[in-house]
Amino acid sequence: MLRDEREVAERTGVRFADRPTYRGTSGGAHAQVVDASDPGEGTREAEKDPHHIVFGLDARFAPHVAASMASVLLAARGASFHFHLVHLGLPTTLLARMECTTELGDAVMTTHPVPASLAGRLPAAGTYPTSAWLRLTVPELLEGPHVTYLDGDTIVLDSIEDLRIVDPGSSGVAAARDPHVLASDVADMTDGAPYFNSGVMRMNLDTWRATALHERALAYAAGNDAPVPYADQTALNVVLEGAWHEIDPRFNVLVNAPRTPRGADADFAQRYRLAVRNPSIVHYAGPGSPAVFGRFVPYKRAYWRSRNATPYRRAIGEGPYHPLALAARIAWRLNQQGRLARRLPPYLRQYLQHRIRKR
Repeated sequence: MLRDEREVAERTGVRFADRPTYRGTSGGAHAQVVDASDPGEGTREAEKDPHHIVFGLDARFAPHVAASMASVLLAARGASFHFHLVHLGLPTTLLARMECTTELGDAVMTTHPVPASLAGRLPAAGTYPTSAWLRLTVPELLEGPHVTYLDGDTIVLDSIEDLRIVDPGSSGVAAARDPHVLASDVADMTDGAPYFNSGVMRMNLDTWRATALHERALAYAAGNDAPVPYADQTALNVVLEGAWHEIDPRFNVLVNAPRTPRGADADFAQRYRLAVRNPSIVHYAGPGSPAVFGRFVPYKRAYWRSRNATPYRRAIGEGPYHPLALAARIAWRLNQQGRLARRLPPYLRQYLQHRIRKR
């Protein structure tokens, strides 16, 4: 259930959007995958208006997206959801595996394969894969006015129904300020302009289509000889030039980055410190994936609590409680004090020393 809107407005300062009407299928234990390319599917009216959440993914990121979906449902508090998976072509077996995650709550999942004509316009060079640009295909694939976009490396810790009532305004984008990337880091932005992180966005797709926001972002990327840093995130920031609606930083806390924001004023620095203490969504942007064996990052237990509720349960060499991972951590701490255990078998000692050197 949504909280009282007046109370939310007083606490967060968000504006309210009209409730969108969508067509879809009811979820729960009988949730089904709906292929949006099939006009005969997904036409039954939903019993209640769900919160529409969009993910972009490839096969490599499927386990993380499933964990993110599970975290949304585990923190749902009775809300209903419609997940939209945008992809460049995935096997039906993988999509069927992802479907099982919807059984954790009242949810339905729709897949949106990107047509070849649209996929061919996405940048393919640079450090980021083509799938990192899938956000810009959402206005072409979905018809509804308001959606929430989540990166696959996010984990929801608290109900995100407050995001549903955020009005992106005339820009069509509501997002949290990036605490560690400044406009001065981007050659084509004016110094001092706010820069947002696109890992969590509330999108008004009608505005995106009316202003051709996604088209302009793709045109900016195509006009650059060098790869665009941070992919479509920078392209959107350049096009919008600070004209976007800011949401509370607790909806996008970057756990792998320093907790003190760069170049921030006192007000944002205080709000970000409070967000770090009590985040609603944590974002594993950058190095330090919670799925990497032997690596310890904040909220790793929350990640595995969600992922273990999906078909992508812990595999050998993954997870925070793997015996070898715990042994590596203990040996690393002992080595810091010059007391590396010498009674271990040689093969295990060599393995632990290898893990220590990698740190």
